[in-house]
Parts: sequence; C-alpha cells; structure tokens
Amino acid sequence: MGRENERLRAEVELLQGHMKNLMEELGRKDEEMARLRTEADLTDQRIKEIRDVVRAEDDAKLQVLDAEWQRKLRQFEIKHVEEVGAMQHEIEKVTIELQAVKNAAALEQRNIEQKHNAELTCINERVLVALATKDNTLRAQTEQISVLQEAIRLRDEQISRHRELI
Repeated sequence: MGRENERLRAEVELLQGHMKNLMEELGRKDEEMARLRTEADLTDQRIKEIRDVVRAEDDAKLQVLDAEWQRKLRQFEIKHVEEVGAMQHEIEKVTIELQAVKNAAALEQRNIEQKHNAELTCINERVLVALATKDNTLRAQTEQISVLQEAIRLRDEQISRHRELI
C-alpha cells in the first residue's frame, strides 16, 4: 500500500502540477480574452468614430451637393422666367405688328374700295350723261322724224292736189 500511496501521491502531484498549469493557462486565456474584449471594444469604438466621421463627411458633401443643386435650380428657374418673359415680349411684339399689318390692310382695302367707288361713280355719271345725251338725241331725232313725216305728208298732199289740178 505504501507504493500505491506513493504512486497515487505522485499522480496527485502530477495532476496538481497539471492542474496548476491548466489554471495558469486558463488565467492567461482569461487575460487574453479580456485583452481581446478590450481591443474589440476599442475597435467597435474606432469603427463608430470612423462611421461618425464618414457620416459627417457624407452629410457635408450632401449639403454641398444640395446647395449646388439648389443654386443650379434657381439659375434654371431664373433663366426659364427670363426666357418666358422674352417669349411673351416677342408674342406681344408680333401681336402688335400683326395688328398693325391688319390695320394697314384694312386701310388699304378701304382706300381701294373708295377708289373703286369713285371710279364707279365717275363711270355711272358718264353712263348717265351718255344715256341722257342718247335720250335727248332720240327725242330730237324723233321730233325731226315727226316734222319730216309731217313735211312729207304735206308734200304728198300738195303733190296729190297738184296732180288733181293737172
């Protein structure tokens, strides 16, 4: 039994040494885990800081881009308003010119109609003068014919009396 105790004691010492090594290893592992957790926390903190910096930079870039977009939009709106104003001015100008052309055409039409009416009046007066002259000529000729017929009738009567006398 002495040997057995000796062996068991040697085994216990061996196991205790092994246990001590394991406990030391476990302590080192716990320290390593704590160090890794600290590093992980620091890494998470750095990642958060980097994200915050990137987010702030992105926000700043977005603000710059948004400001530029707003500026360009205002420029476009101003240009659009100016172009619409210019178009409206051009439309008003063309409308005034068109009205002036219409007025000139209407005036020209009235002048042509007045000239035409004056020419027609002149022609009508000439026709009336010609008709009056013709009527007067016809009356005068009708009277001459009547006078001549009367003269012929008187002559025929005289010839007839003269024949009777002869």
